[in-house]
Amino acid sequence: PQERDDQTLDMLGGFEAPSQSSPQQSQPPAFNASPAPYVQPSAFENYAILPPYANTVLKGHDHAQQDLLSLWKSGRFPHAMALTGTKGIGKATLAFLLARFILYKTDQNQNAQSALLEDVEESLLIPTNSRSFTQVLSGGHPDLLALGHFFDPGSDEEQTRAEYTPLVDDIRKVPSFLTKTAAYGGWRIVIVDNADRMNVSAQNALLKILEEPP
Repeated sequence: PQERDDQTLDMLGGFEAPSQSSPQQSQPPAFNASPAPYVQPSAFENYAILPPYANTVLKGHDHAQQDLLSLWKSGRFPHAMALTGTKGIGKATLAFLLARFILYKTDQNQNAQSALLEDVEESLLIPTNSRSFTQVLSGGHPDLLALGHFFDPGSDEEQTRAEYTPLVDDIRKVPSFLTKTAAYGGWRIVIVDNADRMNVSAQNALLKILEEPP
């Protein structure tokens, strides 16, 4: 059996299958609307589906999002979690939704910007004109490390993302990132894409970080 840390949240099986629309459905999914108007950057105008770091829509996983919100509100948020499921269901999109939410709440709580940063704890969505959203969108948020093929609009991003495999040298970037002081005084967040493709060396390096957080 796999060894599990009681501080690590495993989302295995936590996703609902995307529901099929029917003529009787009159209400849109709860998380379809951004709390601020989102003008899609021109770099993504030819994208059929926005990349995870730019996407504000995640259909079919309201239950998983509400579970994450409940953990956040409880003050018992885990230091690590695994988002698992079949390819294309929105794992990376959910990871970036959650990362943006936490970074936004950190910014809200640590800086005198309350006039611009209203409370958004009813969903993981944040204002798209906020500093947290725009910095994550550009790949320049100082408190987020995303290991994977992200932030390259105009390339065949979806294909190269699918081919990315985290190597042990990638994982070794994590401890030094986490030991630095957070730029905005709160959390530092790491997203590891395609973690299921790691080799044994990379897995062991990541396991050591999880067992002994910096």
